[in-house]
Amino acid sequence: MLRSPGDLDPLDGLDVDRLLAVGESQSAFMLSTYANGVQPLTDEFDGFLIHSRGGGVPGLGEPGAGLDVAGSIGRPPTIIRTDLDVPVMIVQTGDRRARHHRLLPGPPGRHRPHPPLGDRRRRPRRRLPGR
Repeated sequence: MLRSPGDLDPLDGLDVDRLLAVGESQSAFMLSTYANGVQPLTDEFDGFLIHSRGGGVPGLGEPGAGLDVAGSIGRPPTIIRTDLDVPVMIVQTGDRRARHHRLLPGPPGRHRPHPPLGDRRRRPRRRLPGR
């Protein structure tokens, strides 16, 4: 719709160079499902930012039926597929990162876990001289 808007043009004639999909919390659950199950078929997005999701994600479900997002929270962690042709950035906040660190494994060189900015728990405090 945004790349070829047709009659309905939400960007009022602006060209779309890159289309990024972004989801946080419950939206990140659904975006994970989209990345794993739909993106390989459509190549609609140029990248994904998946922020602060829990472990499992809902499946694709049946046409016309709702998905149980809340029920997927307790499921085992779901890894985003590694054969996508676009970048996927997964951001976990400190509390979720500690509980769901298994979400992040990926091929060597593509997975770079590190503490978020401002996370003091991972760095030892430096003592100033004389204190």
